[in-house]
Order: sequence, then C-alpha cells, then structure tokens
Amino acid sequence: MQTGRRQAEGSQVRVGIVGCGAIVEKILARALEYLASIQSLRVVAAYDPDPARRDLMAARFPGCLLVDSFSRLPAEVNLAIVASPVKYYARQTVELLRRRVHVLCEKPMGFDSEECRGVIKAFKAGPRRT
Repeated sequence: MQTGRRQAEGSQVRVGIVGCGAIVEKILARALEYLASIQSLRVVAAYDPDPARRDLMAARFPGCLLVDSFSRLPAEVNLAIVASPVKYYARQTVELLRRRVHVLCEKPMGFDSEECRGVIKAFKAGPRRT
C-alpha cells in the first residue's frame, strides 16, 4: 500500500491487541496510530488482565473494545497482535489461529520447541479468513 492512500472502511484490517504492555505502549501503538490515521486499519479490541493497561489503549484508540478476558476478544478481529508474556504466547496464538485470525507474534512464537510445533500445527490446520 502506498503511503497516504486510504482504504474503504469495509476493507480495513480489524486489529485486536493481546497484551498491552510496554512494547505495545511505547513502540507498536505508534505504528498502529499511523496506520489508523490513513485508514489502513482500525484497532477494534484490546485485551490485558490489567485495567490500567487497557485504559492506556482506550486513550490511544477511541472506540476500541476493552476486554478483561482473552476469550472475550470479538469475532470481528481479523489480525491479532500477540504481545502477552511468553508463558501465554503459544496457547493464545493457537487459539487465534483456530479462530482463523491472522497473528503477529511480538516475541518468539513459543517458549520451547514443543510450543512452537503446536503453533505451526495450528497454522497448517486450515485456511485463514481474510
């Protein structure tokens, strides 16, 4: 996509943030804000167990649904940025892939080779939605 080009709202990527810690706050949110400003995407949901972390995302992405449970991430999300602590990473990534959500892993996709194999298996299991 060319810089400055606008997309129709129906074709926007609908992003869910999973884990709203320092990496998201200080680095990734800036990129998401820029992409939202040119209408390439819209942050539609943010999950973190800490209400203060969720509130930071609400301030940056007005209208974004704040969820206090990973299972409440809405079905409209078609890209999830997983930035949770590594002990939750593989389980959350596998669940998102099973929901046919595209996933960007902020850290390595698993804690060990067994978790990574599980993520790869979930990825290969079926088609992703667009």
